[in-house]
Amino acid sequence: MTRVAIIGGGACGLWCANALKRNKPSIDVVIFDRQPIVGKKIAMSGNSRGNLTNLNVSSAGYNHPDFVASIINNISAKSIVDLFEIRGIRVSSDEQGRVYPISESAQAVVDMFRCDNDLRGVRTINHQEVSDIKINGHKFIVGQDAFDYVVIATGTNAGLGPKVPVKTYPTINGQDEFLVTERFPSLAAIGVKDDIKMLLGLRVKADMALSIGDKTYQSAGELQIIDKALSGIAMFVLSSYYARAKVNGSVGQPQVSVDLMPQLNHMQLREYLSNYVDINDLKPQSLEGLLAPKLSAWIYKRYLEIYSKRNIDTLSNFIKKVTFLVDTAYIPNNYQVISGGIDISEVEPSSLMSKKYPNLFIGGEVLDVDGLCGGYNLHFAFASGMVIADSIIKKENI
Repeated sequence: MTRVAIIGGGACGLWCANALKRNKPSIDVVIFDRQPIVGKKIAMSGNSRGNLTNLNVSSAGYNHPDFVASIINNISAKSIVDLFEIRGIRVSSDEQGRVYPISESAQAVVDMFRCDNDLRGVRTINHQEVSDIKINGHKFIVGQDAFDYVVIATGTNAGLGPKVPVKTYPTINGQDEFLVTERFPSLAAIGVKDDIKMLLGLRVKADMALSIGDKTYQSAGELQIIDKALSGIAMFVLSSYYARAKVNGSVGQPQVSVDLMPQLNHMQLREYLSNYVDINDLKPQSLEGLLAPKLSAWIYKRYLEIYSKRNIDTLSNFIKKVTFLVDTAYIPNNYQVISGGIDISEVEPSSLMSKKYPNLFIGGEVLDVDGLCGGYNLHFAFASGMVIADSIIKKENI
């Protein structure tokens, strides 16, 4: 009997196990997971609503588009949707293309995997951290058992704790032989050096841009102010680009610029300010016709600190482009993804099999693959689990 050990019971591991047993029931599949229960991070995704994929998903949304293209082009968002619905999970999408279970329950997705895998004979061993894999001839020794194939799908601790781990994957014969990149939290708040205490708790619609060297990245949506950092979904998008630059060691002194009044263009804003704001008698409350009270007071304070000569044009320009210096030493306490991981050069792009160890596969977030906010990362995890399952079945059928 062919035996497969899957190390990690997250999105990649659960889908891989399910696809193996659905398509070749004779394969014996065992999941080893260090958590007390599998699927913990899936259950947290999309604010517990389960953002499973995105109808607009494309390789351009990932840090390694050429590598991801071979997977994403074959396993589209529609493929993921169809396969979930075959498994009894009906889905719907929002205006941004984000796909959720129609129940809006990520836990329902986890329960589906658990129940279906149990029904099909997948054995799950929880509270079992695999620190090392032994190779004995053509067999892999995991724990006390021998397996024909091993899938490393250990993911990261993103969403489970503030510390960025040094590593989450097992060694091979006691050696750490995989090439690994630096790591940095992604889909997270971006720390700033500016004093934003007055704005704590503020939520506002804004257009944003992140400048790193000669590159600028755009985003729009809700901006949230937390302690020493800018947060919100739109900022999470920008944090993907920031994290990738941190992993590559090329950030310099980044800046975030924010248009606090995207609803009005420059001309409309100048007209409003000319009619309703006395620039010679500016007060903390002067902008409350446009902005929330604490934001009006903060703009008043900061504008007076920067500009000695005040006029409607400079005030309008300031509101349309407030700049913040990124605190490159800031490490967010909460993050949804970690950028970086096992280098993609370690695996064959079409199969995700290790180039060093035949019949050992690596998939999901443990690889140096990260996507934008909105379902991209779960899509890759599910898709890589499918690719690995297909690769194993093809090898068995030769």
